[in-house]
Amino acid sequence: MNKKLAVAITALLVLAVIFYKQYKPINQSNLLSSVEYSHIKNELLDVVVIKNPTEALSSLKIKMDNPLVSSRCHSLTHDIGHVAYEKYKDFDIAMKYQDDICGGGYLHGIIERVFKDSSDINKEMNTICKRYTREDDLDKCYHGVGHGFMYYTNNDLPKSLSMCSEYRSNQTKISCSEGVFMENFGTDTVDHPSNFLDSNNPAYPCIQQNIFYKGSCYFYAPIYYLSLHDDNYQAGFAWCQTLESSFKMRCTSGMGSRVMKKYITQKDIAEKICLLKNKFETSACIDGLVSYYLLQNNSLNLAREMCNDFNDEDKVSCLNSVTKRENLFN
Repeated sequence: MNKKLAVAITALLVLAVIFYKQYKPINQSNLLSSVEYSHIKNELLDVVVIKNPTEALSSLKIKMDNPLVSSRCHSLTHDIGHVAYEKYKDFDIAMKYQDDICGGGYLHGIIERVFKDSSDINKEMNTICKRYTREDDLDKCYHGVGHGFMYYTNNDLPKSLSMCSEYRSNQTKISCSEGVFMENFGTDTVDHPSNFLDSNNPAYPCIQQNIFYKGSCYFYAPIYYLSLHDDNYQAGFAWCQTLESSFKMRCTSGMGSRVMKKYITQKDIAEKICLLKNKFETSACIDGLVSYYLLQNNSLNLAREMCNDFNDEDKVSCLNSVTKRENLFN
């Protein structure tokens, strides 16, 4: 064999070995497999039935030290909320076990089951959040209503948004729409599929929306993008910059919220992921970190403590993001 040819073949073989070792297929490194997810879900739901939802949510908190579990915790709390309502058949009793863990998914799950069983959806949608007075709690509840509408309509996004639009308050409409888009982009493609997803255009159907709802749509579109790209955040931030100019930063904030969801127990990693190529993108990402951290912990003081651990420039952005949300907690 020609010596040069032999050297070339050897080099190609070496490169092939290196590529093989570095290659990681989707769902092996950054995501729970369907089998792993089902095992954890069934384990938690058994705790709800045998004991109570608080015990199940406490068990989930322990499991969330694993970022793979943390990244799926919202859907797990939805499942816990479903079974809690099925167990007690009473909204108020199920809500005695309420916990804001994982973005309030437990509440969302309860509302989904209430709406599924309802014989009068108009009555339910206008009364279910009346028990709350604080703005932050109202936002969370109407966000849950948006999830509930998608559950009730079998993921009919236009119909669900139309139902959100029946509310008088613009803030209520927005909170509701956020639940709708979050459910759409994070839906279970097997058990609860959506017709309003496009793997070739992960931001679909945002550009088609009324401008009033576009911000909500672009904030949650990263959920679907990351599910298609193995949680590749840096690629995700670059993708956000290809979207409608008025909503690039909204997408970046949404990407930041996904980062915090996964690394809620490793905030230093979350901060590093948000160090982007310009201060405006970094600030938008940090705003997303803060939004999810407050949703999870329901505490301005804890959020400020997190900010104080950031480097100087990030600390300022972080504290500003906390300050602008203070009115929600009055």
